[in-house]
Amino acid sequence: MAAKKPVVYMGFGKELDAANIVTLKRHYLPLGKIGGKPAWLNPIKLPSVDLIGCKQCNKVMPMLLQIYCSGESTNSFHRYLYVFMCPNNACQKICSSDNFRVLRCQLPRHNDFYGSEKLLNFEQDGEIDDPFFDAEKYAKLCNVCGALGTKMCARCRCTWYCTKDHQVIDWKEGHKQSCQEGKVIPKSEDKDRFCAEKENSFIYEELGMELDLEEEREDTSSDDEDDDEIEDEIMRQELLSKANNLMQKFDPKNEMNDLNECEESEKDEKYLKFSKVVKRNCYQILRYNRGGEPLLATDHAKAPSGIPLCGSCGSKRQYEFQLMPYLLSLIDIDDVSSKVDYATVLIYTCSKDCDIKDFGYSEEFAFKQDFIFTGKEEGNYVDENDEN
Repeated sequence: MAAKKPVVYMGFGKELDAANIVTLKRHYLPLGKIGGKPAWLNPIKLPSVDLIGCKQCNKVMPMLLQIYCSGESTNSFHRYLYVFMCPNNACQKICSSDNFRVLRCQLPRHNDFYGSEKLLNFEQDGEIDDPFFDAEKYAKLCNVCGALGTKMCARCRCTWYCTKDHQVIDWKEGHKQSCQEGKVIPKSEDKDRFCAEKENSFIYEELGMELDLEEEREDTSSDDEDDDEIEDEIMRQELLSKANNLMQKFDPKNEMNDLNECEESEKDEKYLKFSKVVKRNCYQILRYNRGGEPLLATDHAKAPSGIPLCGSCGSKRQYEFQLMPYLLSLIDIDDVSSKVDYATVLIYTCSKDCDIKDFGYSEEFAFKQDFIFTGKEEGNYVDENDEN
């Protein structure tokens, strides 16, 4: 019997206009979204700033994306995974995921925030306020990033921030004037406001998300096999060309014949496969295949091993999904000198979907691969321990 093919779902970004951006509000339980402020599943027990702080600079990170993915346990009927990424250049370390954090939140079907029998549907219900909203119980949100707000503006007394840094950002980007003129809208009246344009310089560009099932191409003829061989050769030549360009950048004295001598050692089977899969669906931003095998980007970077056990229950973590390079082109990083980059980021989560205290937020694990050629004599990709 032939082995069952893995079911892989691909995620794609989806632009939304001002009339439809409201579908990303938390009470509509969006399938997923890129950038913007988090649509917190549990709006009361929000994570502390420590859980969304960069492990390099310790500053609060903007949310990169979130995805809705129900679990199998009773208490994971509703389930979201949130990925945060620090964009600071100094925090971009080769094959290090210190500038990424992943959080899991889940709720049972019967809970205090969503209907147990009928969920809101934008197409049927239109734009309505959260029917469960409670200004006294719901957490105050940072006006800049949407994280837990613990610091109140002393002047208007209705705007909240997670840190002093974000108060400074908001002050510079308009709050100073609106606050002085008394034009600030209290958050209790402006529940979960969203807009089609980017709200501030801190968060990433906000888009919706849609998922499609990947359909693998069946190679049923010799012509297809020939096409694959040609495609492999083209990608191999592209890899060699890219490597040579980088070698010249690092050392102008390098000659092409030096690269050709190490051609065989340069062949990267995983990169060839990765490139082939990406080219078939070049706009994919993530690949979801819980419990499956990730699509590694290169043979020359460390493969995932020794994945830490769940910090809450001690169970093994399993691969759930991975981020793809095209995502970075959608999040509107304005700085042309930005060093934000990755080949792929693998997300591992608790295999048991263990319960989380107070149905709050629990940290999961991210593993990053890069493929950057160093131009070193061995003709290899940069070592994962080389941070320069």
